[in-house]
Amino acid sequence: MATQFIDHYTLLKISRTATQKEIREAYRKLAVSVHPDKNPNDVDATAKFQKLQQAFECLSGIIQRHKCDCSRQAHIHQQQEDARQAEAAKEAARRAAEDAERRAKFEQRWREAEERERARQIREAERQEKERLAKERHDKLKERLEREKRERQKAQEELVARLEKEAQENEIRRQAKYAAERAELEKQEKEKELENKRIREQARRAAVERKYFEQKRREQEVVEGYMRQLNEIRLEKEKLEKEKLDKEKQEKEKQENLRMEKEYTERYEAERAKLQRERIERENNQRRIEREKVEAELQQRQREGRERLKQEKSKETEQKKRFSFFKTAKEGWDKRRQKREEKKELVEEKEISSWTATDWSPPFSHPWLNKHTPNPFAKADWSPPTPPAWPNQNTNRFATGRSSNSVRYA
Repeated sequence: MATQFIDHYTLLKISRTATQKEIREAYRKLAVSVHPDKNPNDVDATAKFQKLQQAFECLSGIIQRHKCDCSRQAHIHQQQEDARQAEAAKEAARRAAEDAERRAKFEQRWREAEERERARQIREAERQEKERLAKERHDKLKERLEREKRERQKAQEELVARLEKEAQENEIRRQAKYAAERAELEKQEKEKELENKRIREQARRAAVERKYFEQKRREQEVVEGYMRQLNEIRLEKEKLEKEKLDKEKQEKEKQENLRMEKEYTERYEAERAKLQRERIERENNQRRIEREKVEAELQQRQREGRERLKQEKSKETEQKKRFSFFKTAKEGWDKRRQKREEKKELVEEKEISSWTATDWSPPFSHPWLNKHTPNPFAKADWSPPTPPAWPNQNTNRFATGRSSNSVRYA
């Protein structure tokens, strides 16, 4: 179990930068006001006085005070760490809640997709049931037509048999009559010659009539055969039209299913792209926060560097004031340097007047410039850069005018 932290500075009502004298005065003042002898009615006076004594003992010595400061700093760090951990726990809980919400949405979409699939399966079963019923109706209709066809054939056969039977009976009667008449004619040939002629005429007419009925029967058969063919063609045409309509319906349902599947895929891809964009945005925000931290740290370092430069500049100013006794020597150095520069400028002017745009060489030596290097400045009044002003850490403050380390004074 962690011990309870006691802030001795707060207990003594002093700041962390208080001196030993201030600590002692604060302790005496509080001890007089909290002493048990001064507060006999206060039950907690002894505990308060002991806490004051303990705080004074901790802050009176350097080592004890250092330990107290370290424990106080550790407590502050622990509080900050606890706050960070609590914030991290809140963030983790929030992310877990977001993940649970996304998971619930995904499961909801998954259930909706399953419901659509079940609905599609139900529609497919209904379509198959309709096809089955249509096939049953088609079979029943076909069976009924075949039964009617058989009945018609049977009726036609019965009609033909009846007609043949009647013709046979007529023939038998005619033959009997003809025989009787022939017998009677044989008996009375001469008397009934005209009657025989009439009978022959009747026979001829009967033959013609039989031939006529036979021709009519054949024509009727031809007409019935033609009508059967027409009925079969009509039924086949209706069957083809029905199959065509069924195929069109199946194609429409297939296209609808493909469209729904494509729409679901597009929505799924859009949702996945949205999640990807959110993840990238979170990563970009994290990088931006880190970059801002780095920029803030860099700005802090730049401010510290500017402060250091200001301090160094102030030190250089103080050094200039401190070494003012070099002023006389500086004037002599300036005169000699000015003469050298004037002489050098005259020489450079002569050299520059003889230069051309293609054949150019600088008036001073440089590692990456030579006589074959073109003029980067393209000006006739070009001059080398001015050396830095004294004092400088890279120069000798006590160099003479003849030295190669001579410098220009600002």
